[in-house]
Amino acid sequence: MDVDWEREFGLGLSSLELYKPLEGSTKEWWAKPSTVSKKFRKFFEQMVKDREEEVTIVENETRLQQVQDRFLHDDLQLIDRDAKSQRFKILANRRRSAPATAIRTAFTGGKKLAGGTPSSSDLQSLVVAAENNAQNNNNRVYVMEGPIQMTGGVQVQSRYVFLFNDVVIIAKPNKSCTTFRLKHRIRVSELWLASCIDDVIEINKQPDRSFVIGWPTTNCVWTFTSAEEKEIWWQSLKK
Repeated sequence: MDVDWEREFGLGLSSLELYKPLEGSTKEWWAKPSTVSKKFRKFFEQMVKDREEEVTIVENETRLQQVQDRFLHDDLQLIDRDAKSQRFKILANRRRSAPATAIRTAFTGGKKLAGGTPSSSDLQSLVVAAENNAQNNNNRVYVMEGPIQMTGGVQVQSRYVFLFNDVVIIAKPNKSCTTFRLKHRIRVSELWLASCIDDVIEINKQPDRSFVIGWPTTNCVWTFTSAEEKEIWWQSLKK
């Protein structure tokens, strides 16, 4: 019984020459269509997952670079350049593994075919290396950004905050809020939040739109444009 690849997977697999006998294979793989289907489905799902991870990595690093570009005179050190270079080399190697030859390799039980086609174990090694590289060398993730009023004592300042999973950047915006100067860089792990506004500042601030935030050298009050925005920042900083 033949497998209808186009109907089952929605792909024009005939263009991948999957109906040809596999060079270097001692078995006729079409003799066991159920086994082939399972192998292909597993391989295809992993390939889709890999590409989604690549897109997520690139989108996040693009956002980090966009933040850096708005600081004309400050190096925020948001991206580990060496780790980025190494990661893109790994991704490039994965993309050079053409789907047609890689799929045919999967059907030969992991053997390398003529022409240096990578085996399924080789592809898996690349996946693991990319994941480890992302986790160990540069796992900074952009979360959110927005304007605040920062009050300390009786002094009120307009500031703009960038939140990442591991660090907070507090900046002074220009008039159009398009470029910034770095004022504070604090690890998220060093922050604390509280609601005791009157104990920190000497002027009145609406408690439904404000909260106390502190780090080892400072206690101040952040005030937002709405109660909803305050709640979003509170929850994001508490994670």
